[in-house]
Amino acid sequence: MTKPTAKAISLSPTGSLLTSVSAGLLLGRVVMGLSARHHGSTAGLVVSMIFLIAATASVTLFLTHAHAQRRSAQPAPIQTWLVALGAGILASIHAESLFQG
Repeated sequence: MTKPTAKAISLSPTGSLLTSVSAGLLLGRVVMGLSARHHGSTAGLVVSMIFLIAATASVTLFLTHAHAQRRSAQPAPIQTWLVALGAGILASIHAESLFQG
């Protein structure tokens, strides 16, 4: 008997964009939480930036892997994902600042 093969994660272009925006919203929320925890200090900013860069790279690599699993002949739209991720981060930070002040 052979084992059934695991199916690869399949994200549509719209699903990838939604994943980027939702991840951006969550990342913005975490960055604001880290900033509040460190009371806006330089150390808090450094920790937040390191977290943000690592998480952005992680999301981008995940989406690129999912895109490659589909064996698409088209290149992965990394720039679009990064813009959507950035828009989500900025929207989350803006919303958080509206609620705080």
